[in-house]
Amino acid sequence: MEPVALPKQDFSRLLGRLAPEEDPAHVEAWLRVAHGELEHIDALHFVREVKLAVESIRARDAAESDELARSFGLQPRADANARDARERPVAPRGHAAAPVLAS
Repeated sequence: MEPVALPKQDFSRLLGRLAPEEDPAHVEAWLRVAHGELEHIDALHFVREVKLAVESIRARDAAESDELARSFGLQPRADANARDARERPVAPRGHAAAPVLAS
């Protein structure tokens, strides 16, 4: 079977499709614990490893997966949500906030 040949930024998108209920940063972090680099894993093995990563995530506290993801330089959803909330404009009292357009 051919290796999964994806640029690093595409792993998050693929992991979001393979394990939509989990934070892609958590899944990638647990995959990297087992394999270090992911580029060498063939497609069939990659899917199986994602399932094992999901089992690892569900067997632990979310804070542990957050910390593990950060240790690999990944940004967990909780971090992204907190950053987005800080960056969202706040309207003065009595005024509606400008709509935030999705990028």
